[in-house]
Amino acid sequence: MPSKEIFISHAAGNKKIADLLVDLMETGIGIPDSKIFCSSLEGIGIPSGKNFVQFIKEQISNPKVVILLLTSEYFKSIFCQCELGASWVLSHNIIPLLVPPLNYEDMKAVLTGIQARKIYDKSALSEIRDELIDLLDIKGKSSVKWEVKRKKFLQEFEQYLKSYTPIAPISQDKFDKIQKDYEKATQEMEAMEDEIERKNKIIEKLKLAKDTKEANKILIESLDLPEQFEQLIKNVEKAFRKIPPIVCEGLFYHSRGEMLMWPRNDRDKKDQIQEAVVEEYFEAWGEDGLEINENDPKTMNAIETLKELEKFINDITSSDEPIDEHEAFIEFYTVKHEHQLKFISKQFWDTHFL
Repeated sequence: MPSKEIFISHAAGNKKIADLLVDLMETGIGIPDSKIFCSSLEGIGIPSGKNFVQFIKEQISNPKVVILLLTSEYFKSIFCQCELGASWVLSHNIIPLLVPPLNYEDMKAVLTGIQARKIYDKSALSEIRDELIDLLDIKGKSSVKWEVKRKKFLQEFEQYLKSYTPIAPISQDKFDKIQKDYEKATQEMEAMEDEIERKNKIIEKLKLAKDTKEANKILIESLDLPEQFEQLIKNVEKAFRKIPPIVCEGLFYHSRGEMLMWPRNDRDKKDQIQEAVVEEYFEAWGEDGLEINENDPKTMNAIETLKELEKFINDITSSDEPIDEHEAFIEFYTVKHEHQLKFISKQFWDTHFL
């Protein structure tokens, strides 16, 4: 599921503040709830049945802005620290909002250099309104509507503070569990960052590709060995679907440097060959057999895909210095298909193409 445009990072105990802020954005600015993710609020939070950590990871991957509700509970929350760290690492637009009794001097080192605002400051709220309208490229509601909703927000927020009681510290056992969850989430974030970086490099290469053929080669090289093999097999299968089965058989012999022989007693096969000859899939024929017409666009495409597959297999099986990854794939293939990984083998062709 793609990230929503606004991610509100807050401690579970500050649900009421998040609720007030979301209402202000919806009714005062005109931001639809479909653009907002807030984990604790029904309808814009985590869908039923979804894994909490996985869904949070998806949502914080690419929002247009992350709003941090900074409270004493926030800095005690492992998950909040993880969200804050991810926002920093991923270079998101960050809007930190200080909630009383926290003040500027309570800002932690990770937020050094980032402008924070006080959530109860009227001017700061108006600045944030303008920023969100610009970032989300929306029209926004009228200034009069904004003034009314901002006033209501500040009144309700003041009432909330009067009844607000800080959450008691958690037990050591619970803290240890949260710490483990945090470490796991951090590892997943790091893995996600590595994957994003890898894919960005692939995208840059694709931008420089001269044609579809080169782009396809780049994509195949970005996969691991089993994935590369399966993709190359699919490419051949796709090319083979455009030509008659008897021509596919002729391509097998062509790959071995041989000719497709005329059958002696198989009338049906003779008819197939004669039809393929009429359609000019075969270039020369005689008593010795038939040669593939390499100038036919369909057979030419099939031959190109076969050469790519052949090169892949030869690079793996003919290396002078064995590579562990290659040997592991060869063993995997042999066990799965019960024959050697050999491009010109009839068993190989019967398994995948004929």
